[in-house]
Amino acid sequence: MPQDKQRRHPTRTISEDWPQVRHWKFDQGSALLALTIAARGATRVMGKDQAEPDHGTKLLRYALIGVLCIALAFIGVFGFRAVASFIFWQDEANQFQPIDGWMSPRYVVRSWQVPPKVVSDALGDRIEGGTPRTSLEEIAEARGVDVEEIIAILEAAIAAHQAKHP
Repeated sequence: MPQDKQRRHPTRTISEDWPQVRHWKFDQGSALLALTIAARGATRVMGKDQAEPDHGTKLLRYALIGVLCIALAFIGVFGFRAVASFIFWQDEANQFQPIDGWMSPRYVVRSWQVPPKVVSDALGDRIEGGTPRTSLEEIAEARGVDVEEIIAILEAAIAAHQAKHP
């Protein structure tokens, strides 16, 4: 290969110099060529315009960028929620709180760090009143018992579980 071809500065299009790109020493110019090729999808290299992408290609590119932005938004929202939940439950002020009527069974499970089965078995297989966010007061009202009775049942179940699994 002639010496002038090996020392050529990368200013020509990729189709003209592609065989030599592998052998070029990576200096600032060749790194710029590689970045340009990657950024422009090999349609324009170092200011030399080739055919513009058609409308369908542009539309597909915008659609993919939109999908990527939506995915990043979901990752951001759910990542923030996960980190916030982790920080909240690592705070010792939120752990082992005395059971009260405003708490939901799920809150009791997380605060006392017991398996959900312990609380669901103590309250019965089916929790009357509906959702996982139903408070202990609403469960007691649906059963027609006092809240203190529900709290006593939960405290006994949690104490039994902690005695078995210290």
